[in-house]
Amino acid sequence: MPHPLQRMRSFINKVAKWPATSSYRWDERMSLAAFLLFHAMTLLRLFSLLQWLKFVHRRMYGKDRYFQKRTNFHPLFTECYFVAVALLLVVVGQLPATPLSVPLKVALGAYFAAEGIAWSAYYLFFRHFIERSFTIYHQAEYFLAFPLALAVQVLGFGVLVGAPCDSGLAERAFQALGFLFNSTLEVPAGSCTQFPKGWISNGLALLGICYVVVLLANLRDAFPKTHVKPTTAVGVIGAGDVVRQRLLPALVRQLPRLSGAASLGRRFEPVEIHPSAIHVFDVGDGAGPSRPIEVLLEFPNGAARPRRIPVKRERSSQDVVVEIAAAQVPVIIASPPDSHFFYVAMMAMHGVRFAVEKPIAVFEPEVQALIAEGDRLFADGFAMSYYALEKALPLTYLYTMHPLHRNHLDLYVSRGGYRAVDTLPWNEVIGGLGRPQRIRVLLLEGLSRSPSAGGSNRQWTEDPHLGGLYYETAIHAITVLHKVLGDLDRFDPELLAMVSQSAVRQDSCSFVHMHAPAAAADGAAAIDLVVGKYMPEALCARGAVIDYAGAVVCCDFDSMTLRIRPKGATFMGSDLVGAAVAVREHYAQVRYGVQASLIRTFFEYGWQGARFDDYATQVAVLSWLSRHRSRLLEAQQQMGRYAPDGQGLPVALADWVAAYRQQRPDRSEFQQG
Repeated sequence: MPHPLQRMRSFINKVAKWPATSSYRWDERMSLAAFLLFHAMTLLRLFSLLQWLKFVHRRMYGKDRYFQKRTNFHPLFTECYFVAVALLLVVVGQLPATPLSVPLKVALGAYFAAEGIAWSAYYLFFRHFIERSFTIYHQAEYFLAFPLALAVQVLGFGVLVGAPCDSGLAERAFQALGFLFNSTLEVPAGSCTQFPKGWISNGLALLGICYVVVLLANLRDAFPKTHVKPTTAVGVIGAGDVVRQRLLPALVRQLPRLSGAASLGRRFEPVEIHPSAIHVFDVGDGAGPSRPIEVLLEFPNGAARPRRIPVKRERSSQDVVVEIAAAQVPVIIASPPDSHFFYVAMMAMHGVRFAVEKPIAVFEPEVQALIAEGDRLFADGFAMSYYALEKALPLTYLYTMHPLHRNHLDLYVSRGGYRAVDTLPWNEVIGGLGRPQRIRVLLLEGLSRSPSAGGSNRQWTEDPHLGGLYYETAIHAITVLHKVLGDLDRFDPELLAMVSQSAVRQDSCSFVHMHAPAAAADGAAAIDLVVGKYMPEALCARGAVIDYAGAVVCCDFDSMTLRIRPKGATFMGSDLVGAAVAVREHYAQVRYGVQASLIRTFFEYGWQGARFDDYATQVAVLSWLSRHRSRLLEAQQQMGRYAPDGQGLPVALADWVAAYRQQRPDRSEFQQG
């Protein structure tokens, strides 16, 4: 049980928030003056009526609204508070001096004068040091809050100065101004409506006030730019196991700052998405309540606690669209593939920013519409890809060099420890690779990773009418191939399809081999794309090997690492000896970690001039699948069967898997320096 002092400290932190440790610890040494000053400011705010109004407001309205961002106290409420206090001080200042009114005047004048000082200092200076990042609605908040707080401060001092006497509040306010700014302001005798005799000194005093304001403004401008912590609310369409087990845990995971995005023109702050700001929609008959989703909310100290996210069940997809369009919040489309294009079109029509799982479209008319109208539909849409933007991100970066992707990667060098990814001259690396001679992509998964495992509800992924294994899994291998080749126009493979006896349905497409032989005439590489479900464990492997003229590139999708092995001693000197590129550990620890980071950045900041999703590749791959759909379905109808022990599979498959395992990189080989 927490100690009473710990409980009290925790309660104070909820009301007024203790200063961040980094605000008074500079270069691993503590500043005692900053520690005392910043904690004193917290205590001043603790005794502020305005701070308690904020606390009560957040407690009352923090949990009851769909798509609610972190509940903030709107600046309008702050302005109303200071105006109300100013009016109260005007009324109190006019009370005649009596044994009861004088103590009341002293108490209220002192309290609100001190509160005015506290908030003036907080808004002008201390907030930028005490809180590392915070939410504001507009920078003009300070333009309004400071003069209002200053007015309360002046009126409070005016009440204090004139509390024992019967002079008017206006005269006492002038006296307070003179006291505050140490001016020679003359207070006229009698009525304040008379023009002051000392107008010259009054003018100089007002000019001095202007100088003080200019000085404060310049001091304020000299401080580092205000870091505003972005917050966003998110809708999710779909409540399957991908949403429950992958997407939502990654979405609420706390992310590090993306500090290397200088080439995009700004320094990104992590976008905070609290579970209370996520609302999940599902489509059903509405007969019974939906089961809420439970995710672990993680904290920087490593602690975690479960948090339940409600699921709202609608009767139709159109009802879901109506809800999202009315809320106007960004949405992630993670429903079954046959509904993806419908939601994409609806979100684009209603001007809602969205992210959509692959494949973007399944049916032929949808693919054709996507090719014709895709740029318009995806002007504010993010195309997700579990392999291109997650498992094979090091390979994607090798061919795209996108700076935002680089922020999710690390470079490990066995003889140099940990280094930044951009320390390698990547243009020279790519130039030294030469032409690809052989490309082999393996996506072979056993029973534990197949849709039937553990009673999974993803058996629709094997529906041959929706493309079966082609649109669900083979699309990943074709996407990787597109990254390597840049286009798929000349990829016209031979097809072999088989079904496993371990499959749930006998018409499920469990194994596909796409083979394109090398063509010496045009220098085309030999290509083998091998995709399988329900495979024997001895044949399970997920990765790609690209054999270039100058080096061999091997990417392991499970460990999310990539290694380039030079064939010649002169290739890039010793920079690549023992080097590997890997997804940063923080993102690799949770599935969808990178994609969640990219989606959150996109929802808050948009494209920033350059797309960083997988839209262009997905359109190219879907176009290729559309052109070859009849051949793919014909091969699926004529497929044979193989036993669970691998009988019936290509003889060379075991050799390919063995060769891949010898070359693949492993995250455990590298240690961060």
